[in-house]
Amino acid sequence: MAHSQSLRLKPAMLALTLPLLAVALSACATLPKDQDRATIADLIHQRQPAFVTTGNRGLDVLMAKPMTLDGAVQMAIVKSPRLAIIYGQLGLDQADISDALEVANPRLGLSSLSAGAGGGKVETQSLGLPIADMILLPSRVKLAERARARAHDQLASDLLDVQLDVEAAWYQAVAAEQAAQMKGAVASALKTSSDLAERYFNAGNISELDLNREQAAASQALIAAQQAAVSAKAARATLDILIGLSPTADPWPLSPTLPLPIEVDDNVGDLQALALTHNLSLLAADQDLLIWDQVTATRRATQWLGDTALGLGRERDRDGVRSSGLSLDLELPIFNQGQAKTARLNAKRDLARAQKAQLRLTLSHQIAAKADELQRRRQLVALHSHDLIPQRQTIVARSQEQQSYMLLGVFGLIEAKTREYEAYQGYIEAVRDYWLTRVELTRLVGTRLPSTPTTLEVGPSASDILEPSRSEPMPHHDHDHAGRP
Repeated sequence: MAHSQSLRLKPAMLALTLPLLAVALSACATLPKDQDRATIADLIHQRQPAFVTTGNRGLDVLMAKPMTLDGAVQMAIVKSPRLAIIYGQLGLDQADISDALEVANPRLGLSSLSAGAGGGKVETQSLGLPIADMILLPSRVKLAERARARAHDQLASDLLDVQLDVEAAWYQAVAAEQAAQMKGAVASALKTSSDLAERYFNAGNISELDLNREQAAASQALIAAQQAAVSAKAARATLDILIGLSPTADPWPLSPTLPLPIEVDDNVGDLQALALTHNLSLLAADQDLLIWDQVTATRRATQWLGDTALGLGRERDRDGVRSSGLSLDLELPIFNQGQAKTARLNAKRDLARAQKAQLRLTLSHQIAAKADELQRRRQLVALHSHDLIPQRQTIVARSQEQQSYMLLGVFGLIEAKTREYEAYQGYIEAVRDYWLTRVELTRLVGTRLPSTPTTLEVGPSASDILEPSRSEPMPHHDHDHAGRP
């Protein structure tokens, strides 16, 4: 009757087995994980120098002042849930790479069979090594290196997107808050006009039609002001979510001003060339193609291996005669040469090549279009600051003079002041759109634009604009319509 028993490998078998296992284990060593964050941080710092860690202890100091653009970015680095998700993805990528490097474990076989009473027993010991996995391991290590670099590029791209999303949200929130103040001022002015109209109507000085016009204008302005307030709250909530702030009764106040457009735009050709070496999505596509090139080359070179395994066996028969030797389990590619797998790998390589070419072409066109949009946004800022706002200021000044000499009614003066506020609001929105366009251009290029200065000049706040003393023409500089008020 057959039975089993525990056996040990003999010293001679261990002497042959251990060197092979040592080779496999040394080749299986995964890449150092503690360097991943440093590598990704370096990729980001090369593109966005502002992306540095503030640390929790610096948050109280940061929040003691109004939230600037840099302050919002620093807060996001410390508290943004999206960053935690991205670093969690890094851990999954590391696990996937380690899994790709794994070699099948050796298989140990032990048996002891008895032929019955007085029949003796046969002991068998065997060790099987996955020779195909071990032969392919150096190639798989190289593939893992490329996969790791590709994961770094993609994760760095995601981190860069977080920073740019925060920048865009900050511009939106500041502009929305200023717009809400401007629309509130317009609503207040038209409410004053409506109240005056009602008094004039009661005194019999204006018609019911004139009264209804003033009241309708005031109602419309109040609706617009309420909508602007809702939009400002929504924009601020979006920003707070991005930087990881919880809703509180005492929110972190926003800086009241937007930076002015910079004076000189970048050359389109320079930006397109810069994107080839800095756009992280494009770099990830390069790594994809290199990976699939190597995969298909390895497949061609090792297709014949199949599931080859090397075996080492030792046996003692019933008479006590010992025998040992090697065995080779070799798959014969007669019925299946793996054509489908080879064709699939070739197709993935060709797909990666086509996707890279498509990405480069699309990126070049997008950068050209966005750079052109940026110039037009600058021109819109200039039209507001150089033309429309000074014209509206002049109209208000002349209207005040005429009203003083009883040549213009008070309703005409309020209307002129309202149009001036609207011109300022248009200017604020134009500056906002300029910076939002610049954020998107930065995203396409993949790095901070060369024209970005270390410090930015800020424009007027809504409070500055709404001060009664600002009845003089709005000051501006002549930089070939660079867009500075």
